[in-house]
Amino acid sequence: MRVSDIYSSAPMPDVSNVMGIVLCSLMAAVFVLHWAPVVMAVVAAASAIYSGVSGSNAAKRNANASRMAAVATARSIYETGYYNSQAILKSQFFNNQLSAKLVQMNVESNWDVTMYNADLRMLVGDYNAKVREKEAFDIWQAAELDVTQVENAGEQVKGNILASYGASGAQINSTDSVADAMIDAETQVEFEKFIIRYGADIRANHVKNEAARSRWDGYMAAQQLIYEGGMSNINALVNTGVRMVGSTIQSSIDASMVYNNAVRGANSAFSGGQIQASQYNAQASQLMASGFVSAAGAAISAYLGAGGTVGGGGTTAQPIANVRSSGASYNSMYTSPGNTQYGNYSASLYGNGSQRSAYTASLFEN
Repeated sequence: MRVSDIYSSAPMPDVSNVMGIVLCSLMAAVFVLHWAPVVMAVVAAASAIYSGVSGSNAAKRNANASRMAAVATARSIYETGYYNSQAILKSQFFNNQLSAKLVQMNVESNWDVTMYNADLRMLVGDYNAKVREKEAFDIWQAAELDVTQVENAGEQVKGNILASYGASGAQINSTDSVADAMIDAETQVEFEKFIIRYGADIRANHVKNEAARSRWDGYMAAQQLIYEGGMSNINALVNTGVRMVGSTIQSSIDASMVYNNAVRGANSAFSGGQIQASQYNAQASQLMASGFVSAAGAAISAYLGAGGTVGGGGTTAQPIANVRSSGASYNSMYTSPGNTQYGNYSASLYGNGSQRSAYTASLFEN
């Protein structure tokens, strides 16, 4: 087989498809070249807006986090202060109960001791009185023995008188001197008995008075102990009550101060969180507005930098070389090669704490 046969038998390529691809490519290139400034401006604006929105969302998240943290801190401070104030009051209540119980125990113990001592004093007085009464009884007993001796002696005297007269043989009658002697002897006996009993009564009564006095002294000593013990217990109760009232008032003041400090601390923490959240919200608004401002500036810069034209005469503007920012303000001037003003763009962001923003942008053609 010849080479010519081989070429002659091979199919011819489809040139129309290749031409279509080339034509589409040329049209796409023309389209891209024609619309490149617009596409670049849109891309730059979208990037600036995305950056502003991202920053704004981050600031809002920080604001929410600050607010939540402030609420948590305020709650923690408040709960801590509340629990501490309650602990102070409960501790004081426990101390009051303990003090009252101790005072009650001391009062009961002191009263028992007082009553024991009072009973002891009365027993001592009564014992001394009984001893003195026994002494008085002994005095009377001794006096009766003396009386008996006097009586016996008197009878002996009378017997001797009768015996002496009987031995003499004299007859005794009521007119004789013997009867007078008997009467004198009896009178003497009765007088001596009276003297003995009278002296015994005087001594015994004196001893009985001492016995009564001893019993009275014991009673009065017991009453004095009861009075002093009662007054001591009353003073202990009054002093304890005064201390309890004073400590309760002081504890209430301390608890109130702790609670009020906690409330103020919680309010301060919450207010600080709110202020910080407001600052973050203002920052979010600022970033959002700055994003739009930057988007406008970037779009114009990209448009002119990609060869876009401005103005009715078709003069090509120079790429932006003087775009600058100061805070949240942007001001750009675009001029033609002949130093003719083709466009003017300005934007400003204002904020005075109320998160107000204003955006103005204008593009002028002469």
